[in-house]
Amino acid sequence: MSQKPKKFQNSREILKFHYALRQSKNVKFSQRSFAKMLGISSGRLAEIFNGKAPITEKKARAMATKLKLSAEDKLQLLTLVENEANTRLKRPKNPKKSHRLSHDEFSIISDWEHFALMSLIETATFKSDKNWIAKKLEVSVERLETVLQTLLAENLIKIDDNQQISNTYRSMSTLTDIPSDILKKANEECILQGLEKMYVIGPELRDITSLTFPVDLTKLPKAKALIRKFKAKMTELMPSKTTSEIYNLNIQLVPISKIGV
Repeated sequence: MSQKPKKFQNSREILKFHYALRQSKNVKFSQRSFAKMLGISSGRLAEIFNGKAPITEKKARAMATKLKLSAEDKLQLLTLVENEANTRLKRPKNPKKSHRLSHDEFSIISDWEHFALMSLIETATFKSDKNWIAKKLEVSVERLETVLQTLLAENLIKIDDNQQISNTYRSMSTLTDIPSDILKKANEECILQGLEKMYVIGPELRDITSLTFPVDLTKLPKAKALIRKFKAKMTELMPSKTTSEIYNLNIQLVPISKIGV
């Protein structure tokens, strides 16, 4: 509802801002009314306002819809919620655990080489040899050094006293359904890689297919959920004990007809 994007320090400040905005237009608008509007109890809202209760990503998405936040304001709310979750959990030492990247973290490591390296580390044939890694990923040693230092700075990889490289986390994910230019650029890189490989890699080592079909827009959320389940099953199909290569799986579900006409 705000006319101009406003910067906030934490997620509860966003809720307080929108509560104050509504109260300024209606002095009888209470915290109980605001809580009901958000779909939570008044007690829970009080705990959030006082910093005693966190906001989950699922609840933040629902709140963004109820508050009719713009795409930019929604992104800011979800980013703050993610940052707060990371602060609470801290960085686990167990590399088997997964990690949800905040928007700020993703913006730092969005170039494809970062994710390619972290995936390569998980293969059975990985070597902690910079020359080998650079050759495997087809990048210069200088570029590899930059990627390594960035991942080390973000605590996403570790290098021990024997110079052995390992991941801090086994898997990572990002926020979804957020109109971010950084995410768009990362997706563009993956799509362009697919186009490039289509001409230099034989069909026996890759698969590129397409499907054109009619769509019911009300079922898009279910379609997206189905795609995410498929991606999860694909990773389960490839146990790290037998892996040797790094692949990109790009799925584009986009309209080719003009929406609403």
